[in-house]
Amino acid sequence: MTPVIWAALAGCAPGGGETGAAPSCGAPLAPPLDLDGLVGQLAGWASPITLPCVLSALPRPLGLEATSDVFSVQPAVGGRSPRLFVQVDQLVITVVPEGSGADLMEFGSYVDGDRSLKGELAFPIEAPVTAESPYERLLSPFHDGSSCGVCHPSEEEVSPGRFVSIALRPIEGSLVPIEDVAGEAAACDGSVEPERCAILDAVFGHGEVVHQPLPASWPTIY
Repeated sequence: MTPVIWAALAGCAPGGGETGAAPSCGAPLAPPLDLDGLVGQLAGWASPITLPCVLSALPRPLGLEATSDVFSVQPAVGGRSPRLFVQVDQLVITVVPEGSGADLMEFGSYVDGDRSLKGELAFPIEAPVTAESPYERLLSPFHDGSSCGVCHPSEEEVSPGRFVSIALRPIEGSLVPIEDVAGEAAACDGSVEPERCAILDAVFGHGEVVHQPLPASWPTIY
């Protein structure tokens, strides 16, 4: 399936309704985006902020890779609800449509080569977003570092509470074709699975989506 067809699918909301181009909870996010830039814009949004709202507001086109891998704090739920690696500007954002990590948006903000600054937000966001919001959640209570350092090697604290580590890509055998995910978005029934459909529609229902593999130079966790 080509990016043009994915863009056409974006006109269908869960249940067959039409989608709008901008979310109701905040202004469209302006590029270029890194993690601090994204958080700075979200600080101006009214609460509560939902995960689908943020996804809907990302500038297009979106680059996308998908994996069925379950070895993550944000595991996929099979091929029908894979973990989605959304790529825009300097950010790699990961979300899952359902399961134990469906309330999380995880971030890797490019620093250099295969290293990225890690962050995480849990939704819905009820309190005002601050510059430290995506970093506070990752501080580990068990060791001097972040929870990302358990899986992502070579972790380094670059400023108080902010950690950079190696970025990882999914293994080839776990990849889910983007056209399959687009088909799940188009077929999703919002009256049956409202939360799952809202996330899929937020990705595919607001502009062009293109397949963008993660850099082959990045290692895998295995």
